[in-house]
Order: sequence, then structure tokens, then C-alpha cells
Amino acid sequence: MYFFPPFRLDPTERRLLCAGEPLHLPPKLLDLLIVLVRNSGHMLTKDELMAHVWPDTFVDEGSLARSISRLRKILGDTRAGTRYIETVSKQGYRFIAVVKELQEGRPRHGRQPPAAHGRLKVDKAMGRAGLLAVLPFKHIGTAGNEGYLGFGIADALIANLSHLSHVKVRPTGAVRRFDSLGTDAVAAGRELGVDVVLDGSVQRADERVRVTVRLVSVRAQALLWAEKFDGTFNDIFAMQDAISEQVARVLLLQLSGAESEHLTKRYTESAEAYQFYLRGRYCWNKRTEEGLKKGIAHFERAITLDPQYARAYAGLADCYDVLSGMNMLPPHEGYPQAKAAALRALELDDTLAEAHASLAHLLMRYDWDWAGAEREFRRALALNPNYATAHHWYGVYLSAMGRHAEAVASAHRALQLDPLSPIINLVLGTHYYWVRRYEQTLEQQRKVLEIEPDHVVAHAFMGQCYALMGRYDEALAELQKVATLTGQDLSVLPTIGYVHALAGQRAQARAVLARLRANWQGRRYAAAYDVAKIYLALGAHERALRWLRQSFADRDGDLIFLNVDPSFVQLHAHPRFVNLLRRIGFTDLPCAIVAGP
Repeated sequence: MYFFPPFRLDPTERRLLCAGEPLHLPPKLLDLLIVLVRNSGHMLTKDELMAHVWPDTFVDEGSLARSISRLRKILGDTRAGTRYIETVSKQGYRFIAVVKELQEGRPRHGRQPPAAHGRLKVDKAMGRAGLLAVLPFKHIGTAGNEGYLGFGIADALIANLSHLSHVKVRPTGAVRRFDSLGTDAVAAGRELGVDVVLDGSVQRADERVRVTVRLVSVRAQALLWAEKFDGTFNDIFAMQDAISEQVARVLLLQLSGAESEHLTKRYTESAEAYQFYLRGRYCWNKRTEEGLKKGIAHFERAITLDPQYARAYAGLADCYDVLSGMNMLPPHEGYPQAKAAALRALELDDTLAEAHASLAHLLMRYDWDWAGAEREFRRALALNPNYATAHHWYGVYLSAMGRHAEAVASAHRALQLDPLSPIINLVLGTHYYWVRRYEQTLEQQRKVLEIEPDHVVAHAFMGQCYALMGRYDEALAELQKVATLTGQDLSVLPTIGYVHALAGQRAQARAVLARLRANWQGRRYAAAYDVAKIYLALGAHERALRWLRQSFADRDGDLIFLNVDPSFVQLHAHPRFVNLLRRIGFTDLPCAIVAGP
């Protein structure tokens, strides 16, 4: 609450009172007044004001001047009378009335410069880092195909800033849903649990680009810094460098030489190649078959334009990896191409944490090179300890190795970086599932559904847990939710068949098997591993073993869990099953679930 007689301004309630009577201001005029009052006594540039009040809309200085004039009239600001807003010639405006900040019932004079008011504090004694989120930059304009640009700029800034030791940056996956024009930076920051939010807008006309950016304190709801950058698309690298450096400067971060280098590191000098890279990442983040295949095309185009572009190879690896991981492409088609791209990325730049993590993931899921996978995961995390995906994937590796306490710890580290990630929350539940702690598994899936109520895999996984606990009515209720959401899409069909089999609904389970076998023989890939689980739940041990042998031949990604998957406990004493474990490389590892929770 701010008091400047006879006015009282409440930013939280968005209310202005004059002598106790409410005054009704248009929303943008109220935003303008709030930022001026919060920074009373200090000049705010025109660019800062426009970036803060109109972050998603293009306005010129004339529009700002007219808004200031309207605000002066409402406040009764005249040359002969009380003055509230001062014009600083050719630069900006200053709120000059005496302001008292009322906090917890006590008045406080609140005149702090915008670069310090609410500034992120780094508690070195406690070893705590501040938290920063970079929201997707909003695209201003009518062209429907430029959304990738604002998303890509944010992704690049996240990559640059995540290497800084005194600040933790929310990953791209955590912020991608905040891409609508109406997103409020402070509200998004609160939801993401961060101290500071960086957001902005991008406007493109042919080769001309305008990027407007602002840094906002979530706690103080105060503008820390804002600036506007104009140039051609070829200047986009310099713009991103300037933004990264200014963020570090405003947050008073002391950078090491390596951090300074990372902050402005460029992976290509070709603006055209970079543009295709941004398109590729934009498509990859959609995690759909169409998006991933478009992403491959964009990354390949970027590589054609710049064959030395390491990050484009890393993006290509990620696309092929996810396509096979989601059963959209057979393992023998997707994983080798992903591995080749990851290796090429590392040949070009061995300091690329994303490429080391991607290679580790492939060594784990396709090569079953356990020592090599752990070595690459550790290398990725040494290069970028703030890379949530590396912590997440490393947790999967640790679970497959039967190192469950370490797996849970790794998942929690990933969640510290990306607490609202549905997939990281879901996979934490699988770490409990492998050791038959089903109640904790269910509790974790409920957290996923709090974040994303229609998350199909969470519902399917809950159904599987209920079935293994013998709670078949609840299991079938979850299956009904899955069917309503997907119409029994192939991606969750194996779980549906498995639950029907456990519940004794043999006809329904066999109907699912028929669909899976048809897809396995046809255009779409269905994992033999999943077919084996259903046959085993039906009591058909020999068929289950035959399908496991097929899964081995196909190098199914989920085969890495054979050592810990409770679905196969009935086969643990079977010589062919033990031999299969040995061939995968689990020679010295006991079946983790034999020991129970």
C-alpha cells in the first residue's frame, strides 16, 4: 500500500483511493501509476515504462505521452498546483510526490532505484541460489508462423543463464505453457516458485526485429530492468548476449571466467541456420509425432546451412530419441540415428551438456552400456548442474541399476529445478513402483494430476498400481478415465490390456493383445515388452518368454527395467529369464524386487 496525499494506492487489490473514495482507472493507466509510484524519486526511461506496461503490444512514445497526460489529469497534476509526475526531457518520467509505503501497519518511505528495488538476493552463507524463470517471449504481429521466435529466444536465454552458479533457472519445459499474450509475469513467477521473472516480446517485419525485455521481482512486484532492442535478424545473437549480460549485472552476480564465456557463447554465426534451429526446438517441445518429424526436418536444414552446428545435431538426437522412446519409431530405426547425431555434436563441442545427457540416455536405453551411460550422465551434470533433464534421466538409470535411494534423490534434484514438470513427477512415482511401494506411487501420480488433471499416463499408471494391489474396481475406474481421454490410443493400450488381465477380464485383455500384435506387424511400432507383460498376467509363461526374446531382438527401450519390474516376478527363477538378464548386462545385479520394498 502506498500513500501520497490525498491518494492511497493498493497494487495488490488494484485500487486507487482519493480521500477514501475509489477512483476507476483503465487497467493500463493503473499499471503505469503503480510502476511510477513503486520507483518514486527515480527516473524511468520511456523504454522501461513501455516494456513494463505494454509488454505484449507495440506502442510508440506518443501513446506513452498520452497515457501520462491522462494520468496527470486524474491526479490533478498541474503546473500551478500539486505536481506528481515530472517529465525528464527526451528520456522518461519520474514520480516526484512524497510517497510513504505502508507495510504491516507501519509507514515506510519507499524510494529505491528500479535496479535495486526487490532485487534478487543470493545467500552465499546458506549456499542458496536465487530462482529465475525466463518466459516465452510473446510474438506481436499477424504472421502465424513466427511463434517459434519468441519461444526460441527464451530457450536460448535459458541455456545461457543456466550455467551461472548463483542462480537456478527454470528449464524450458517448465515455462512453455506461459506463452499466451495475457500471461502475467508476477503470477507466473509465483506459480513457478521463483524470485525473478524475465519476459518480453518480439516483433518482426521482414528482416527487422524488435525485442522488448523486462526483468521483474516477483516478491516486490517491481520492475528491475527493461530495455528495447532494434536490429535485423542477423543482430539476434548480439541482442541475446546483451540481455544475458544485463540480467547478470542487474542481479549483481559475480561471474567466473568460464561463466562469462558461457553467458555469450554462440554455437553458429549463421542467422539462417539459427532460425531453423529455433524452429526445430519449437517443434520438438510439442512432443507429438508430427512435431518431432518437423523438428528433424528443421534441424537437418540448420545442419545443411552450418555443418559445424553442434546444438543442431543435439536437437536432431533428441528428436530421434523421443520418437523411439514413445514407440513412434522402432528402436532399430530411431536410436542409432539419435546416437550418431549426439556423437557428432560432441565431436564438434565436447562441452555441450545436452549432448552428453542425450548420449547417456541412448547408451542406457539402446546399447545397455551401463558404465558408459553413467560416465556420460556424470559428465553432463558436471558441465551443467542445473540441467533438470540430466538429473531426471540419471534417476531412471539408477532405478534400472537397482540403486533406488539414489534414484529418488536424483529425481528430487530434478524437481527442485522443475517442480511443475508432469513427467519428472510421474517418473519419481515409478522409482517407488519398482520397489513395490504402491501407496507412494499413487500419491506421486496424484501430484501429477494436480498439475495436469487429464494426464493420461498418470491415470493409466494409477490403474496399474491399483490392479497390482488387488483393488480392481479402482483400477478399472482409472481405465475408464483413460478411455474417455484417449479412446484407447496405442500409447496407453498396453497398460489397459495388462490391467484387464490382472483383473481377470481375459476377453478384454486378449482383444488388446490382438490390437498390439496388429500394430507390431504393421506401420506403427508396438513394444514386444508390453505384449510379454500381458501374456504373463494371463498366465501364459511360454508366450511371455517368447515375446521377451523378441523384445531383446528389437532392443526395446523399456527392457532396461526387466531387472526391477514387478510384472515379471513370476519368471525370476526361470533359466531363460535369468539368461536374458545376463545378456542385457545385469550379471552382477540381483533382481531388486526380490528383496521387496
